[in-house]
Amino acid sequence: MRAESEASQRVVVDSSFVIRVLNRHPESQYGALWREWEANGIAVYAPALLAYEVTNAFWRYENARELSPDAVIDSIDRMNSLQLELINMPEVHRQAIAFVRRFWERKAYDSHFLALAQILECDLWTSDQKLYNRVGRDLPWVRLMGD
Repeated sequence: MRAESEASQRVVVDSSFVIRVLNRHPESQYGALWREWEANGIAVYAPALLAYEVTNAFWRYENARELSPDAVIDSIDRMNSLQLELINMPEVHRQAIAFVRRFWERKAYDSHFLALAQILECDLWTSDQKLYNRVGRDLPWVRLMGD
């Protein structure tokens, strides 16, 4: 059972959400929500996996010539300066496997974000429509931010 006061004091974000925070104008809905969390003292968490996924995504943008090498480094530096706590706890992996099995996912990456949100008893924010479509009906604490 989620205690509303505790759950409202923290959130988990996934890689798709952070990429949009970093890759959009600061006045976007992503930037605005992030600033709102900061202003209200909301702690933002993610599995340590996030840094690797975001770095890979920005490398793909550079490789596709969608971002310059300097823009990629700037994005990674901004990621590292976000008020975002990356968590590496063994129980996340075990819970991730339970989510993979439950939702018949092909890969366990997304399930780590679900697992951390469940363990921390807070909402998970994503912009991944496919993830939301798979789990949103069963997990009301998964929140979709659309473009």
